[in-house]
Amino acid sequence: MKAETLVKDFTTTASDVRAAARAPRWVVPMVKTLLLLTDAGLVMLSFVVAFYVRHYESIIHRAGGGALGWSREFAPYAVLLPLIIPIRLLLLRYYDLYRVRGEFSFVDDAARVFKAIAISSLLIVAAAFMYRGGTAFRTYSYSRGIFVLDFLLAFGSIAFVRMVFRAGQIMVRPFPNVNAFRKIISKGYGSQPIWSRDGREIFYRTEDGSVMSVAIRVTATPPYLIHDAPVRVVSPVNTLQECPCYDVSPDGRLLFAKAPELDIRSLTVVLNWDVEVKAALAGTATAPR
Repeated sequence: MKAETLVKDFTTTASDVRAAARAPRWVVPMVKTLLLLTDAGLVMLSFVVAFYVRHYESIIHRAGGGALGWSREFAPYAVLLPLIIPIRLLLLRYYDLYRVRGEFSFVDDAARVFKAIAISSLLIVAAAFMYRGGTAFRTYSYSRGIFVLDFLLAFGSIAFVRMVFRAGQIMVRPFPNVNAFRKIISKGYGSQPIWSRDGREIFYRTEDGSVMSVAIRVTATPPYLIHDAPVRVVSPVNTLQECPCYDVSPDGRLLFAKAPELDIRSLTVVLNWDVEVKAALAGTATAPR
């Protein structure tokens, strides 16, 4: 008997099971663009506010002809804005903070915002003291405190926008008229919703991985849907949380996928394993010594 390689590929691609889009295709690019513009505005505003807090000097100056321009005190810092904004946005893009995803973590997002702002601040300081606005301000000495305040303001404002943008909630809607109304049943963040088998409860997970339960009752008259307050069912330990890795059995028990053990207590290194495998296939394997 001779083994043959299958010609037909039985793998399933994402396009085979992709559901129809619920929103127009321009919505996601529009959201990303708005988020990018918001970040650019916050970056510029943080730097301007940091200068004002540090020096308490005017930012805008009105010339004799009525034209507006940068004040004499802020002019050495204004020439840095064409460097500060791209550096901040590129680092935010590098840490994947402009990808709109279904699953996320507040802690992970905050950590990536901190890394992006911290590294971009170091690059901004290096660029400021090497560039110094070209020849116009080559002898100017920048205030270190402004860059510290700029880091704090940029991190706080951008992280806050990300938390608001990522604030997830669990909602229920009637079927088949799904546009009739929506009711929020979670308090704060909620993800991975699962119905019980009898349709009387909705389970979901909170940010710390706890499983909450909400009792649902449907009525024939308004308000048509009544739900109780969320109740904490269990806070599992050592279970996977990055995906919907739990389910509800018909009898109401919760089933979780256990996280792999990360505590490595022993490590076995096998040398010349390929020689042993070839010998075993040839039928000439020797007893281990």
